[in-house]
Amino acid sequence: MSEFDLIVGQDKALTILNAFLGNATIPHALVFSGLEGTGKMAAAKAFAMACNCSAAQTGDDSLDAHAPPGKVALPACGRCRPCKKIKSANHPDILHLKPAGDTIKVKQIRDLLDTMALKPFEAQTRVVILEDAQTLNPSAGNALLKALEEPPADTLFILTTGELSDLMPTIVSRCQHVRFRPLAQAVVTEALATTKGIPAADAALAARLSGGSLARAEHLAAADWMHYRRWLLEQTAALTTATPGMLLALAAVIAVRKNRIPDTLAILKSWFRDLLVFKQAPDKLINRDMQALVQQAARKETAESLLKKINALDTVSRRFTGSANIRLCLETLLLKLART
Repeated sequence: MSEFDLIVGQDKALTILNAFLGNATIPHALVFSGLEGTGKMAAAKAFAMACNCSAAQTGDDSLDAHAPPGKVALPACGRCRPCKKIKSANHPDILHLKPAGDTIKVKQIRDLLDTMALKPFEAQTRVVILEDAQTLNPSAGNALLKALEEPPADTLFILTTGELSDLMPTIVSRCQHVRFRPLAQAVVTEALATTKGIPAADAALAARLSGGSLARAEHLAAADWMHYRRWLLEQTAALTTATPGMLLALAAVIAVRKNRIPDTLAILKSWFRDLLVFKQAPDKLINRDMQALVQQAARKETAESLLKKINALDTVSRRFTGSANIRLCLETLLLKLART
């Protein structure tokens, strides 16, 4: 699978990037924003290839051989020496920086600037990819800002982030923005079925739950996650009849798997969302395979109570951090969700 195969459903973003290449107006800095798993990193690497592809420089007519009919692709062959080195992450002038722990630190940026003070080894355009740029700490952000204000010649910065608002406004103002939109469910379903061999029903369910992220959908389609989801929804359907002791025990079980907390909150939100929309649009359910249980649970809830529970889940999702008292948060949340 090539880098291009990982960029699905982003024709508008790729068209913008192609315009930069075709008009020879490549900015000195780009910021790719959008959900994780929508192709930002794959597009960054593919764009670096397009900026340095030997075939592109010689006008090779076979450049679009990798693009399926009707799909937008970037003009890089994927076969020349620069393309191969970039694909394998072995090109000395394609610099990839990502968080060291939870943040990108000022020392990382300073080391990067020291490297950039040297001439490129072989690239026509040196490309610096800053993954998860929203994790730049203030000192690192200010150090990067100086480089963006006075960029080195023949150097392109590509920053990736979830939302523009997560970056320093002064950094955003010095970058051209390319938005990667959430993927359509049909696009995610097809990608899971064709590239991962996931059964159609599981692929469709994972796509509905993914929020438009292919990476998240691949995670959600795993068999152990599917089993966990079903178990959790069965427990959630019985919350209103559970004793306080049972709720505390459930919180303890969930809290053991700390890495699953974001998934758990997403599952719970999808459940209460389904209860809310069931009476008006049963064909819009996310958890369609559990429609009978949804129908039974929906009879016990009012729209007002469901909106309160969804708001409670949104609040916990925003406040959840690795340092939070996870079990206490879950106990408080489950007690709220158990109320009718």
